Amino acid sequence: MLPEATEYFAPLVFGLSIIAIIYTSLVALVQEDMKKLIAYSSVAHMGFVTLGLFTMTQQGVEGAVFQMISHGVISAALFLCVGVVYDRLHTRDIGRYGGIVKNMPRYATLFMIFMLGSVGLPGTSGFVGEFLSLLGAFQVDTVVATFAATGMVLGAAYMLLLYRRVVFGPQDNDEAATMPDLNWREYGILLPLAALTIWLGIFPGVVLDRISPSVEALVTRYEVALDPEKRITIEEKTVLEEVEEDAQTPHELLIEEKASEIKPLPASPGKAIIDNIINILPEKLVPQESRPAKLEGKAPAAEGQEE
Repeated sequence: MLPEATEYFAPLVFGLSIIAIIYTSLVALVQEDMKKLIAYSSVAHMGFVTLGLFTMTQQGVEGAVFQMISHGVISAALFLCVGVVYDRLHTRDIGRYGGIVKNMPRYATLFMIFMLGSVGLPGTSGFVGEFLSLLGAFQVDTVVATFAATGMVLGAAYMLLLYRRVVFGPQDNDEAATMPDLNWREYGILLPLAALTIWLGIFPGVVLDRISPSVEALVTRYEVALDPEKRITIEEKTVLEEVEEDAQTPHELLIEEKASEIKPLPASPGKAIIDNIINILPEKLVPQESRPAKLEGKAPAAEGQEE
């Protein structure tokens, strides 16, 4: 909608995106609250979204859209995982957990899938969105893309640290060691989200094939608005030049356009009467001597009949 403004503010948005990715990742590394850690990781992932959007490339915009869909699944699942253990121990302190893989193996398995999806492991939905966003960023500015790529490294650090401290390690807290595993209600909620995370990672075309035409049209309009000749090939440019040489002048085109707008007047009874009078008057005004011979030949015959 605003291509000039998008191009003008793109460097500013790139800078804010890098700050969001790196700074919030560093903040997440020192968190002791599980929910706050995941919340800061969400801000970091949104940095990839804004980065991909303002690259205005096919891969960057597609990656941003895909990342929003993936983040909606993975982030929601991670918050649910926090809610599961909080419902049992009533604390979000990471230090109060540890070694729960022994008494909660199903929870540990599903939590691992969502954690790896957040990290961006290939085969999960998180990888597709972040990879495409970075690919679009590399096409625009390699320095920006390099700084953004460090966010993936930091993301792997804080998520793996969270998983190790909560799921593995010694069971120092007896209350955490006695927590029951997922019930069927929790299992039924988390299992479809895990399946969706893997399915979108293996078959990203389900989303990309549907958004690709719209994204291509958006990027094309953006590029043409900034440079109308950018999308014209050499062959197309040659044809346009030949057409312009043979084209009429603007004055001739204007006359032709105005002439095409003139409509004939509708037929009226008065005009028909005038046409008939014009056709009849010459015959009435012609003298008798100048009439054709065949008309004069009828007079003697008439006189003979009278005699």
